[in-house]
Amino acid sequence: MEGTALQFPAFGRYKVTDMSALGEFYKNFIIGDIKNTEEEPDVDEWMEFLASLPEPKDCIDEAYNKYLCRLQYVPKKKTVLLNTAAFAVLAATLPRVMRSGKPLPKKQGKKLLLEKKKDVDYTDVLPPELPGEYDEFLPVDQTKAKIGDLSKEALSLYKAAVRRHPTEFYFQLFLLKELSNHSRYIRTYNPSATAVYINERNVAGPVLTRMYEKTGRKLISFMHGEYLLQMIQAYMNFSEFYVWDEMYIDMFRKDLHC
Repeated sequence: MEGTALQFPAFGRYKVTDMSALGEFYKNFIIGDIKNTEEEPDVDEWMEFLASLPEPKDCIDEAYNKYLCRLQYVPKKKTVLLNTAAFAVLAATLPRVMRSGKPLPKKQGKKLLLEKKKDVDYTDVLPPELPGEYDEFLPVDQTKAKIGDLSKEALSLYKAAVRRHPTEFYFQLFLLKELSNHSRYIRTYNPSATAVYINERNVAGPVLTRMYEKTGRKLISFMHGEYLLQMIQAYMNFSEFYVWDEMYIDMFRKDLHC
């Protein structure tokens, strides 16, 4: 497969500090709604909803629009529970957030970090020209940072999102978790670019891209299979996104506002 680079201008008995248990509970709680395999989607309804969303002015608006698209897949009662659980997690991690904020290291060299998924291999879907653009290619296992351990750049973005959406705790938790993970990646490996896959649904994606680009780095993603139109993928924003065929460019840009 050759890629085309497209440039874009949780609760209950689980302790909130046990992120693996919380993640497993969340996955079991929400995955059926997100996969949505039992229902045929109403694409016209999706298009109407996307048309109703405001034009995003920055990465936070893009992330929030992605969040609103995601909630269209989730029953309202579950959303209330998730927002309540997220508030509990945020309250528990607030002291860590307030102690974080060390600047990221200056970029050195030309290293590509690939975040490997434990259950999905990348070797048969990685665009071959992507690692060839870098002096060093480093696939690493997906690992979770301590939630709330943010870099200075991540903390600034997170605070801005909280000020704009102070009661959207589930949205805030999405951002906090991913900003923590990618702050760790940059501190540990100091890549000039990080590649992720199976990330089109990631609510925090646009904010992560902004954090990378603020420090002269890139956040890159690529398709890992053939895609049908899915509203949950709307408002993606990566420094580069590799598609399998140019037909997908119109779908992502025109239909899904990426």
